[in-house]
This record gives sequence, C-alpha cells and structure tokens, in this order.
Amino acid sequence: MRSAAAEKANKQSIGEAIMSDVLGPIIGHTTDTTAKIWMRGEKEGTDAEPVCVGAIEVRDAGGHVQSRYCRLLSHHDFTGCVTMNGLSAATEYNVRIGIECMAAGSEPPIDHGIPDPIISGDPLETSTFRTAPAPDSVALRFVFGSCRYNFWWGNASKGDKTFRSILARHGNNRLDLMIMLGDQIYADPLNVVGQANELEEFWEIYRDYFGQPHIRLLMGQMPTYMMMDDHEIRNDWSKEQMKKYGGLFNAAIQAYESYQHLHNPDTLRGNFWYDFRVGAFPFFAVDTRTARIKSSTGNARKTLLGLNQYNALIDWLFQNKGAPKLFVISSVPFIPDNRSGEDKWSEFDEERGRILEFIRNEGIGGVTFLSGDVHNTNFSRMKCLQDPAFEVVSLVSSPFYWPYPHEDESAFFTHRMLEYFQWKTADRREMDFVQYQYQAEGFIAEESFVEVEIDLNASPPISRARVFGRKGKDIESYPNPFEF
Repeated sequence: MRSAAAEKANKQSIGEAIMSDVLGPIIGHTTDTTAKIWMRGEKEGTDAEPVCVGAIEVRDAGGHVQSRYCRLLSHHDFTGCVTMNGLSAATEYNVRIGIECMAAGSEPPIDHGIPDPIISGDPLETSTFRTAPAPDSVALRFVFGSCRYNFWWGNASKGDKTFRSILARHGNNRLDLMIMLGDQIYADPLNVVGQANELEEFWEIYRDYFGQPHIRLLMGQMPTYMMMDDHEIRNDWSKEQMKKYGGLFNAAIQAYESYQHLHNPDTLRGNFWYDFRVGAFPFFAVDTRTARIKSSTGNARKTLLGLNQYNALIDWLFQNKGAPKLFVISSVPFIPDNRSGEDKWSEFDEERGRILEFIRNEGIGGVTFLSGDVHNTNFSRMKCLQDPAFEVVSLVSSPFYWPYPHEDESAFFTHRMLEYFQWKTADRREMDFVQYQYQAEGFIAEESFVEVEIDLNASPPISRARVFGRKGKDIESYPNPFEF
C-alpha cells in the first residue's frame, strides 16, 4: 500500500503540464446558507490519460475550510459545479479552485463535503464572494442587463468595459447579485457570417466570451444568474425551426447547459425556467425560447411559455403573493411593445392577458418584470382602469455592448391601452372588458446596465432603478432614478 507522500507525488507527476485553459470560479445560485461554484479545466495531451477532477475550497474569515471535488466532464467541455452548504448569511468567503489528477481507480469522492484543504500546490484561481442576506431581509441591490456582442476585432475589450464598470460599482457599494437576461453570447453574430453550427464551435465562443478579464473577475465575486435568449441558438428562435436546425439546437443547448445553466438553480432535465429567493424577494426566470410556438398548427398551440412553464409561473405568483416585491426575469420585454410586434410578449397577447388577469384577480402587488433583448433601456408602469390597486412594472436593460445602431424611442409604443375580455373578479361569476394601460419612459439607445436598489426599512422606503452607461457614468438624457 502506498504512503500518503507517495500518493501525492504520483498525483503531482501525473498532473504536471497536462491541464490548461482554466475558467472560473463562477459564483452561481447562492442562498443564505449555500453557494453553487462553477469551474472549467481541460487536460493537455493524452500520454498518461489520468483522471482529472476539479477541486474547490471555500474559507471564511476564521480560516474554516469546506472543500469538494467535482467532475469535469468532456461532454460538458470539462466544466463542473459543486454546491457548498452550511454557510452563514451575508458572510464573505474566499474561494480557491484547482485541478487534481490521479491514476484511474484512485478518484476521490465527488461532491462530498471535506473539512480540509484539497488543492495540492497553489490554487489556479482565487476569488471572494458573499452569501445572500437572511431570508427576512428587505434590503437588496443588484444589477441586470443583456446582449453582449463580441465578434469583430476590438469588440471583446470594448464590451468587457461594461463589466469593469459593474465591478467598480460592486467595489464601492457591494451588490448582492447580477442577472444576465440573454444573448450572453452571439452564436450567429451577423445572422450569416461566423455562425456556430457544431458543439465545439459553441464551446469556443463561450470560452472566448467568459474568458475576458473583467467579466471573469465579476462572475467570481458576485452571484450570477443567467437565462438564454435567441442568439444563444439562432435569431428569433422558436420550435418551428427545429425541423431545419434540430442538430444545431441540441449543440447550442448542450453548450448553454455547460456554461450557463449548470450554475443556475437546479431544475428538472430539459426545463430551463427556475426560481430563487434573495432575502424577502422571490425571483422567477422564464424561458421564452425553448417552448415557443409562433402559430397554432394541428395539436401544437401558439404559446410563449408552454403549458408546464405557464402553470409553474402562475403557481409561483400565487405562492409569493405576500412578498414585498416579486421579480419575473424575461429575456424579451413584457412591455413596452415594439411597433413591429414581433418576437416579444406582444406577439403572444392572449398568454400575456391571462397573466395580467391572474395578477389582478389575486390582488398580487409588487410584480416587476426584468427584461432585455431590444437594444434599448426603458422603464414602464402599467395600470388597470377598472382596478386602481393594480400595478405592474417593467424594467428593460439592453445592451451591455452592441457596435451597431440601437433601437430608439420611435421603435416602441411609448404608451398603449390593452383590452381583454376577462373575469371581473377571482370568483369567476361575471366577465367584462378590462383595460390595462402602460406608460413608458427612458428609451436610452446606448450601451448600459441597470442597478436596482430596494430598502424597505429606510424612511421613506427605497425602491428604484438607475441606469449607467458602459463606462459607469450616469446617462445624461436620463440622470434620475426610476422609482417603483
């Protein structure tokens, strides 16, 4: 039987010069007691063919260590993720990642908590993050945005400046989380030129996008939640395109799972919507792409969310109706409507109307939609003429970076009346025409991100959204926060 020293020497000799291209850590879904931590590492060469696993350690200020090994699977481009548990609320932790390689048959236990360091030698990367606040906390600060183009030479560094600015905001006044609402990559940068078709091409794009210095640092410091939009697959994606691009879709989704969904909250296989909670505030991220059917044919009914996801959203709204604010993450805007009327919630107006009816009849307050996609940042407030207590808010932030002309105010209906024939009250005894009216403002046609701040213990309570340009400065045309 080998001594511990001999075993360690064997691991080091096998591991020398065979691992490269490490990414991470990415701090994913984080609660007051847990944190999902993602990493990537790939072996160089094939001579020894060792078994290589990720090694992840977290330490608190007192030096207490919790460690876990994770599998780095080839069919996920050697990415892996672990969940650290038993953590404390609103507490800062240092995370270290490394690679441990060993002969086949001597693999360590995977994803089991170990109360000791497990990285031999220096860590490959280190970072510091903070867990979520206590479940009853009514103070929250987060940023969100979408759409980061990275195709032509120079776009990568220009787009990365947005994340440098978010890092600066985080350094000055710590943010609780970041939400990336879609088009984290452009797998079809010009719809024709540079399209990804094969799995390795998708993986290469992710390695490039997530390997830029500032976004890499940011995702290692702040819990980050992601949801796909169309450009992770193909422009204006819906299920009708599966007949022609089914193989491409499978490759795109496998890459999305590897680099984005793996560190989101756990879901059933094939379901990409999810929910989570930060302090007293619940979030529900809807998947507006993989169940989307643009027109009814045969047994296939027109839908944006699909029946299972729609029911999950309705149940989530009901279960959280007492929360002070409810945030629905939607890659495409709920409102305001584009004048083209395509590819957004307005194209699925019946589904949107049913959601509005449920929110109104159940008396659910504080519902706020967070969206991106349209290369324009704007804010909207929707009221109901028949119910003065009803209000829904929409905050849209896009793009992080887009080097071409942006959508301006003329592309949108800045105010609009939506009328539906609906149940008047929750007891479903009488129906009538119900009118919902929204008013939008902002319409900022430049690179930006939005910071949301809520503190319901303040006097008066704070609930506001503030937009910043790519370089972290106020937008001259809209310098004041949007109160909601």
